[in-house]
Amino acid sequence: MFPALCPEEKALSYSKYMDLPIDPLPDNILEQINADPLQSDKVLPIERITHFFEHGFEETDFGFRILDDGVGYLAHYLYVPDLDMPKLGWWFGWSGQKPESVPDGCGNIRYKIWCPPDHWDHCPANGVDDSDGTIMEESLDMGSGGPVIRSLVRAIDPREIGVSKELLDEYGEKHQVLQLTHEHSENVTDRIFSAIMRPCPDGGLELRARVWWGYKYEGKKFVRDDDPGKLQCSEKLLRNNLLHSSYEFNHLRKLLHMH
Repeated sequence: MFPALCPEEKALSYSKYMDLPIDPLPDNILEQINADPLQSDKVLPIERITHFFEHGFEETDFGFRILDDGVGYLAHYLYVPDLDMPKLGWWFGWSGQKPESVPDGCGNIRYKIWCPPDHWDHCPANGVDDSDGTIMEESLDMGSGGPVIRSLVRAIDPREIGVSKELLDEYGEKHQVLQLTHEHSENVTDRIFSAIMRPCPDGGLELRARVWWGYKYEGKKFVRDDDPGKLQCSEKLLRNNLLHSSYEFNHLRKLLHMH
């Protein structure tokens, strides 16, 4: 079920992109999503997360695994042609702000058109900026009827976990992006999300992500979120997460090309 549009959203010129067909994923991506879980030696423990930021561009791991303690681990790699870092930066800024003409409670159409089957809302938690975090509302199964996950997303300062200022400066000098966030939800186990993106010499960009389902960030430490009242991670959820992430960036290429 796609998010419904209110009259104010339908009046916006870009509401037409809700009907933009979503292209199939390349066969090689689907094969990786449907492959067996990663071997245990391919899993990066969250205690070594700084290794990802220091050496992530050397890796193209793609897949998932449920660990013995129930934590879900996800590794994602994407090469995205037709996109560049300035265009992606503009998109994240534009799509994260709901149009002023749309009433509260209707979601964010700019976020919806990015991936209509799964995207519902994305807005500053305080209604003004991201200093108090961002509210993100999405499902992860390309409209198959799974739960809508509402999350409070807060950025984590990489220096708090041991990433050096020199490395952060190097990312900036090379126009690369490092992202580290804690996604807190009331109904689903919390996640630690990390990603690095960089422009490619021959065009396009590369995106690598690592996600730990079942962890939260408290007191400048990663700690388990073992709340029994929350939906815990599963192989199905992780496969859906990979499917969703692959589809949304594939669709963003098409969307920005037409915009």
